[in-house]
Amino acid sequence: MRPRALPLVVVLAVFVGAILPVTLAADVSTHVGLVVKTTKSTLTMTDMNGKNQRDVTVLDTAEIMCDGKQTKLEDLPKDTSVVITMENQRSVWVVVKIEGRKAK
Repeated sequence: MRPRALPLVVVLAVFVGAILPVTLAADVSTHVGLVVKTTKSTLTMTDMNGKNQRDVTVLDTAEIMCDGKQTKLEDLPKDTSVVITMENQRSVWVVVKIEGRKAK
C-alpha cells in the first residue's frame, strides 16, 4: 500500500511547489516615487510627478539604501527618488526595502 501513496505524495509536492511561489509573489509590491518627508517609521512619498501623496509604514528591520550606501530612514532627503518594496504582513502592507537616489 505504501508504494501506491508515493506517487501521490510526489504529485502533491510538485503541485504545491508550483502554486506556492505565485501566492507569495502576490504579497510583494514595488513602487517608485519621491520622498516628501520621513520620520523614524513613516515615509511620506508621492509618485514621480509629485502627485498622489501617501504615507507608508517602514519596518525597523527594513533595508534602507541611498546612492548605494546604507542609511537611516530619517536621513533620506526630500525629493530623493526611491524604489520601495512592500510586503503584506498579516493583512497590513509595510515597507521592507528602500533604494534611493538623491536629486542632483
